Amino acid sequence: MTSQLQVELLGQEIRKRLVGKESRLDIMRALRLSKSAYYYHLDAIKEEDQEWLTELAKGDLVSEMRTSLDTLAAIEKMLFAIAPAARRTETRSRP
Repeated sequence: MTSQLQVELLGQEIRKRLVGKESRLDIMRALRLSKSAYYYHLDAIKEEDQEWLTELAKGDLVSEMRTSLDTLAAIEKMLFAIAPAARRTETRSRP
């Protein structure tokens, strides 16, 4: 019987290999996992990720990102307004 720590470490190893773009079969071979064990850990990883995203959405990070995106959009509009004048100035200053 495996301990909870071993299960967590195996899940972390699977996650690391998934991020490294290893295939399902390569991961199963390298870690000597059955198909059912692999999918058990994959489901646990998905559940952890969903919990993390839910907590993230509850926090201030989402509102901070929205504010940052709005600020970037305002800067972009301002730059588009300035660009034609900058082009005219550049054209006039050429010999």
